[in-house]
Amino acid sequence: MNIGSPEARSDGWWTMAVWPGHLTSLAAALNPELGFVVLEDHAAVGWVWSVVPVPVNQSDSGLVDHAAVRLLRMDLLMTPHQFQREASKLQDAGNGGALIWQASRQPPASFRLSDKDDHARAAAVQGLDIRLIIDLPHDGEVAVIAAASEAEARAAAARLHVGT
Repeated sequence: MNIGSPEARSDGWWTMAVWPGHLTSLAAALNPELGFVVLEDHAAVGWVWSVVPVPVNQSDSGLVDHAAVRLLRMDLLMTPHQFQREASKLQDAGNGGALIWQASRQPPASFRLSDKDDHARAAAVQGLDIRLIIDLPHDGEVAVIAAASEAEARAAAARLHVGT
C-alpha cells in the first residue's frame, strides 16, 4: 500500500491519498478513540438478483430467508473495532467503494454526510465533530483520507503503516 504525504486544504482539513485502496487495509486508519464510524450507502447486494436472507422490517421476526433481492443498500453505524473486524465482509460486497466517516458524536438517524454540500457540509462536520473521512470510489482505486487536523492526518497515516 502506498500512502501519500498529508497536505493542507484551504478549509483547514488535511488530505492524503492511499493506493491501492481496499476496505480491509483502510480500516486501520480509523481512530480507536472516536466511537462512531458511519459507512454510507453500502451496497450489500448489487444490480443482480441474489438469493439471500434479508430483513424486511425491524422486528426480530422480520428476516425473510432466501428472498431474491436486487440492490440492497444501507448505511451502517459501527464502532471502529466492529468496522475493522467486519471489513473483509464489507469489502466483498458490491464494488468495494465506500464513504466512511468517523465522529465523536452519534449522528442523528436522518443525517447523511453525502447529502450535504459546501456550507451545509462544513456546519454538519463541525456540529457532529467529524474528524476523519475516507472516500474510496471502487475497490483497488485511490482512496482519499481527509482529517480535521495535521496531527490527525499523520496519526491516520501512522496507523495505516502499522496495519500493513
